[in-house]
Amino acid sequence: MHDGNFVCDGLVSADTTPSAGTTAWANAVAPVLAAWAGEAGSLGTVRVRNRFHTRATAALTLAWQVTVEVSTADGLALAVKDPGAAAHVGTDGAAAPAGLTLLGAAASGECPLPELAAGEETLLDVPELADAVARARAAGRAVHVLTAVLDPLIPGVADVGPRQVDPVDGAPLLPQVACTDAAGRRVISTREATLPAPSAPAGTGRPTTPGRCEPPVRVRGGIELGPARLDNCGRLLELGGLDVVGPLTTVWRAPTDNDEGHGAIDYWQVPPSRTNLGAGGGRPGPSAADRWRQARLHLAAERHVSTVVEDDAVVVRSRVSAAEQAWALETTTTLTAVAGGLRLRTQIIPTGDLPAVLPRLGVRLGLPADLIHATWAGTGPAPAYADLAGAVRHGVFTGDVSALWQQPVRPQEGGTRPGLRRLQLDGDAGRLTVVIPSTAPVAFSLSPWSLENLTAADHVEELCPDTHLWLHLDALHHGIGTRSCGPDVRPEAAAAPRPVVVEAWLGVQPA
Repeated sequence: MHDGNFVCDGLVSADTTPSAGTTAWANAVAPVLAAWAGEAGSLGTVRVRNRFHTRATAALTLAWQVTVEVSTADGLALAVKDPGAAAHVGTDGAAAPAGLTLLGAAASGECPLPELAAGEETLLDVPELADAVARARAAGRAVHVLTAVLDPLIPGVADVGPRQVDPVDGAPLLPQVACTDAAGRRVISTREATLPAPSAPAGTGRPTTPGRCEPPVRVRGGIELGPARLDNCGRLLELGGLDVVGPLTTVWRAPTDNDEGHGAIDYWQVPPSRTNLGAGGGRPGPSAADRWRQARLHLAAERHVSTVVEDDAVVVRSRVSAAEQAWALETTTTLTAVAGGLRLRTQIIPTGDLPAVLPRLGVRLGLPADLIHATWAGTGPAPAYADLAGAVRHGVFTGDVSALWQQPVRPQEGGTRPGLRRLQLDGDAGRLTVVIPSTAPVAFSLSPWSLENLTAADHVEELCPDTHLWLHLDALHHGIGTRSCGPDVRPEAAAAPRPVVVEAWLGVQPA
């Protein structure tokens, strides 16, 4: 009768915070756009379009940022060689997390927009932007060019979530779309263009490894592997003095409202592909979550198969399945002590009669709950999914772990960010660093609640913080779609089952 939980979980949350979907929609329909058009002319060329009905662009400002892709090799070298680097102090007086300087580089600037009448469009040449792009390209890495339009007349909302920061001094950069910057200007729109890195020899996307630790040693009650302690099955118990659980193979997510939707258009009759545009059955049918539960993905259990010590590595094989089901996830995890930390490589091979799409496919690690602050290089600042990435950008971001998950009144998936390259988690016990090679991109999320608690809870008051902070590293993650009131996730954004690999280097710096 009252549209279920959408009376308080809709375009904004119950506390009036805009959702990631609302922010992406606002950016898509923004009245004034500025997009980098350097391929068509000068590296400083920006295409400006006024989509206002009557208002001109007088008083509006063009802001730009040029970000150099983080170097995985440099990020690992920093974690190994300079674990105690002092924090920088940003222009706002806040301390920047130590070790940001090798998480890429950023340049920014702004200039007034030319006055365009409603409906007009022009090309604007910005020499300072051209210089910044040229300098960034000389680094030999991928370069991200962000252009934004700022409005001093109509105020925005406060930017209370994670912020993009300058990796050199920790100073805050451009806030999220619809938010207000330090000068009181609202961010009307952003557009990002990426210049790929020059071709590099095979293998250069992996972190360099300054050296290997001692080989694994079987001891009473488990295995010692460099800074890590494993149980007899090869599962992590401790890393550098921090309690760590996992890695655990993960295929389930707490269903979203759209996962539970029964809209008439879905893409389940044929496995998702770019050629299957999907007309569905033309009538309401089983939801994605119904089909996932029918396959008992929510009841998946991981069974240990074998643990073998091979030279300098520990190789763990396991099998994930559910009772009375003809599907399985064959998992092989290789752990190696490298560069003062632990390299993790997990290969997951889906077999059997799985659903046409999966909620996710990856691993999760249980970390100490007192890791309360996050800094990452990748995409942000808001959560994003394959079909919900209209307002994200590349860069370095920082914020409290509690602010990374957009939790509506009905608990569900809501904190995934793709394209992770490096993550630092800080707390009283020290710092945990995660470095991801560019050859095996992952999405990440940090949840203070277990998957089981998120799935079972009907209301936020039923959520109980877990004894662990759960770090998810997903090689596949399903899109969001609109099936609570429209079509399902488009095929190109669906997580069709396929073999995947999750790779990461994990290191700990004691407090």
